[in-house]
Amino acid sequence: MLILDPRTGYVVDSHSRALPGFPIEAVCELIAKRHQLPDTALIRIFRTLIETSGTR
Repeated sequence: MLILDPRTGYVVDSHSRALPGFPIEAVCELIAKRHQLPDTALIRIFRTLIETSGTR
């Protein structure tokens, strides 16, 4: 994910600023599975990711 840093411009960051500690790569993998899993399963996985990443 690209994050705009006012001092240096865009930089690559692998974690969310809105959800500190949340791995962005996991969301990319989840999006890739959107046609393979039902919505409820995707929501459960997302919820688990938030709980286990310490962002709550």
